[in-house]
Amino acid sequence: MLYAYLCETEFPSLDYTREIDVFEPASSPSEAGLFELERSLWEEVARPEERRKPPVNNGCGWRQLSRGLLRFLFFAKVNRGRATVMKISNRERSKWSKCKRAAATLSILLFTPVLAPAESIGAWVKTRIEIRAAHKAAEALANPNVTVKERARVEQIYYQLVRDHPQSVPAQNALAAFLWKNGKPEAAVEHWQTAQRLEPKNGEAANSLGGVYLRMGRVRAAAEQFLLAVRSESDNADYHFDLGNVEFLFRRDLTAAWKIDSAELLQRALFQFREASRHAPTDLEYARAYAETFYGMPNPDWKEAQVAWQHYLDLSADGNFGYLQLARVSLKQHKKAEALSFLDKISDSSYFEVKEKLRKQAEAL
Repeated sequence: MLYAYLCETEFPSLDYTREIDVFEPASSPSEAGLFELERSLWEEVARPEERRKPPVNNGCGWRQLSRGLLRFLFFAKVNRGRATVMKISNRERSKWSKCKRAAATLSILLFTPVLAPAESIGAWVKTRIEIRAAHKAAEALANPNVTVKERARVEQIYYQLVRDHPQSVPAQNALAAFLWKNGKPEAAVEHWQTAQRLEPKNGEAANSLGGVYLRMGRVRAAAEQFLLAVRSESDNADYHFDLGNVEFLFRRDLTAAWKIDSAELLQRALFQFREASRHAPTDLEYARAYAETFYGMPNPDWKEAQVAWQHYLDLSADGNFGYLQLARVSLKQHKKAEALSFLDKISDSSYFEVKEKLRKQAEAL
């Protein structure tokens, strides 16, 4: 059976999501036929005010996609959690523009990973909408005058979310995060562990458990969870930063537990900080953590350190600290003129003492 799903990235305009059965046509649909079916599906599920504005057939799906997947038509044969695109004849395929085919490809890349035996696309979208609604309700708890009854009501919204979607990892993570934030750590850990049992490679659950174990003093367990989070979502800057911090700050504990020497662990920490800064290139904290780690390395690459501090300087609103560090790194490389040049750019009087100390070192070269 074929299913048509109408989805949105942030779901701002859908009250609900439902699966709509359609019959498989005897021949492949034309582009006009696809557009008419999209129009009918949109009119069925859209709110009244949106129903008055049917999608415009502009001949290219990319314009619609570039506005946040406002409308997206996806045909798939669902079998045991896997999706395959509906087969289209060569004659009809030639009628599709390149951007239409690209849009169809993007739809597969976007939605195939979330198709699991326990959760269809429709259920996944519905869960996401309900999670957003729960988060919206939780925002009211920031008010210091909120009553115990109101707080309990919001908590029940999260619990109902898990009762309705017991196999949903995002729902378990959402409830756990809410419980942790509201002073119920034991219950939070239980739901993060449930999320991890449902999806052992879930990065959010692993990183959250890593933070919990670290607070409990279980350094090795925390590091292993942070490592799992990084392996699960290698493009997440926060996960790299958390792992780097544990490997750097608790290297004495981990060298014994992992049976590696301190130098290797420092190299690993440096790599994690570099990855954090690479994936979040505008984050000042990550840039500084990467640059400062070079000072703790046994055989630092000072040229790379200079690049790191220059990146920090480019992000920093106050350049005095960055210039000071660039002067230090220049001295490490025996670059007298360059070090003095950086020192001359420091204008903050609070750096006067260390600035003069470094100037004497530079003049002694």
